[in-house]
Amino acid sequence: MPRKQTSIKVDPIAWEAAKKIFSEYGITASEAINIFL
Repeated sequence: MPRKQTSIKVDPIAWEAAKKIFSEYGITASEAINIFL
């Protein structure tokens, strides 16, 4: 089955904070979202 591409809207401040946290673990925010999906 092909993957489904979606678009999500997030609070810009929360997105920047999340990117900083995920970068400490060596992953991108997009990779982190895919882990939870």
